[in-house]
Amino acid sequence: MSFDYRSADSQGTLVEPINPKDFDIDEYCEYESLLLDRCRKFWEGNSGVLVYRRFRVPEVFSYGCRDMKRSLELQLAALKESMKYKADIPNFLEPWYGIGTVASAFGADYIWNEGQAPATKTVFASIKDALNYEYRPVESTSIGKHVLDIIEYFLDNTKGKLPMSLSDVQSPLNIASYLVNFNTLFLDMYDDPEGYMKLQSIITDLLIEFNKKQAQIIGDALAAPGHGFASSREFSGIGLSDDNSIMISNSMYEEYQVPYMEKIGQDESCNFKVLPAFRPDNVLDINEPGFAQYIKKLGEVCGINIKTMDDVKTALASRIEYFVKMGCKTADHAMEYIVYRSTDANLDAVLQQALDGNLIDREEADEYKAELLMFCASQYKRHKIVMQLHYGTLKNANPAAYTKLGPATGFDAICGYDKSGVALGALLGALEASDSLPRTIIYSLNPTDNALIDSVIGCFQSSEIPGKIQHGSAWWFNDTKTGMIEHMTSLANFSILPNFIGMLTDSRSFLSYTRHEYFRRILCDLIGQWVENGEYPADMETLGKMVEDICYNNAVRYFEFEI
Repeated sequence: MSFDYRSADSQGTLVEPINPKDFDIDEYCEYESLLLDRCRKFWEGNSGVLVYRRFRVPEVFSYGCRDMKRSLELQLAALKESMKYKADIPNFLEPWYGIGTVASAFGADYIWNEGQAPATKTVFASIKDALNYEYRPVESTSIGKHVLDIIEYFLDNTKGKLPMSLSDVQSPLNIASYLVNFNTLFLDMYDDPEGYMKLQSIITDLLIEFNKKQAQIIGDALAAPGHGFASSREFSGIGLSDDNSIMISNSMYEEYQVPYMEKIGQDESCNFKVLPAFRPDNVLDINEPGFAQYIKKLGEVCGINIKTMDDVKTALASRIEYFVKMGCKTADHAMEYIVYRSTDANLDAVLQQALDGNLIDREEADEYKAELLMFCASQYKRHKIVMQLHYGTLKNANPAAYTKLGPATGFDAICGYDKSGVALGALLGALEASDSLPRTIIYSLNPTDNALIDSVIGCFQSSEIPGKIQHGSAWWFNDTKTGMIEHMTSLANFSILPNFIGMLTDSRSFLSYTRHEYFRRILCDLIGQWVENGEYPADMETLGKMVEDICYNNAVRYFEFEI
């Protein structure tokens, strides 16, 4: 039985080409913007489902890729056709030109068979031969140049308004299979592992550089992750394809492929960075439903049978190290109130009660939380992670609404607690005494805590970095004009406003990022009033630098972002 390569593309949609002059770009942009709102909410949320109806024109992904004019006309027709169907993710243009782009850096060229997509033929007898080849940048090859030409042509003829992905991105292992025969490649994994990894490293770097070049040209139109994946301007990341059938064991995959895929995933091809934040609330919230199940899952991920507090700490340390490798710069802790250790409770016994499904009394639960909070803080100090503490929240104030709709549905409120200053001082003091106090940002949902926090943080500043202990920006119910003014006025009265790291958004709504503009206007207006009142010097250069620092420079320095 032979394979019939002439059979139709099972994913294919037949369309009539549309000349760019006849395509309504503004209509598609309006359609895309409606869908992007859904993409945005999904991307920033914790759950949900989006529908993607892909329109793949067979000719575009076969012989038609040689003619960029016809490829664009067919893809525009596919975009127009896609608008007839209900979906949540818009379709996009793709500068597709085969799957051998990176292989061309090693001299591989395309073989064109009638009516078929371009094929590549392996060019080396072994990995050693491939390593001896004087490879060159992908963009300098005829194949690489053609891909970039397609991008430029698409942009010119669509005014750069339509979403566009990178060209098909193949995995490093798949690219290696275009250079060296599969059988030899797999044998060389065993016989020449160092050579294999060196080749994978070279391929990965070539791939990243070519992705950067494409992304730079595409600019704001970039749709990610690309190719056959559901993609949009609101998503990030990169899609990796394996167009050849490859069977490899889990252990070999982890050793021989994952490191290079992770490197690609951390690529800066896009004009922004997405860094993870560490959020261990589920480990600390010992009385929350599902605690025992979560601890079991944490243990499975870390390869630990968690029974004691030392086990929990080992697991947390392991996950923190993993997050650091992924670029983590900050950790966040949400608490009703600040906790600190005040007794010598048997925490191993407390943990075991919770794992058995029993409810823990409040004092013992606080002791458990405080112990792990202080352990985490010591790890943050070691790894230069910023610790954020959010407190002062009354959760689920409306029990009937909570029962009907569940948590985080708009029924939380502000709550004040007695002796918050005592607890905060005790926690920071204990960490300072053990040389475990990391850079820390403190937020209270209760605006009456402004002066309290501003006075306490003054007790723990150091020469490590200006404003090591921060009073975080006006948060949640307080990120209003009045709330921001009260927060910054208090900070200026008790502390040093120019060391402030500025505004943030912790919302899942993309529209919340306008808070930063709102904040900047309020900040400048507030400083302007002080100048007019003679309370600040009318030194525009100094004031301008202060505003720039608060809005940008201080945060870059504080979090040690690599911009």
